[in-house]
Amino acid sequence: MNDTEIVLAREHDRDALRRAVRDRTMEKIRRGAYRARRDTTGDRHQDARERAVARVVAVSSQLTMPS
Repeated sequence: MNDTEIVLAREHDRDALRRAVRDRTMEKIRRGAYRARRDTTGDRHQDARERAVARVVAVSSQLTMPS
């Protein structure tokens, strides 16, 4: 359905993530969760839906214990 790939700060170099956000290649989804920045679709409802789905995926990823 959706290919939302979430990058968790706990699994990556935080300085590199900060630089990526500053360079606008990544965007912060929620505390400790990021994704590659995407162009808007032009439909604010679709953009909001995609961001909401990304937040749900991020929360799920953050609650799942790494193996």
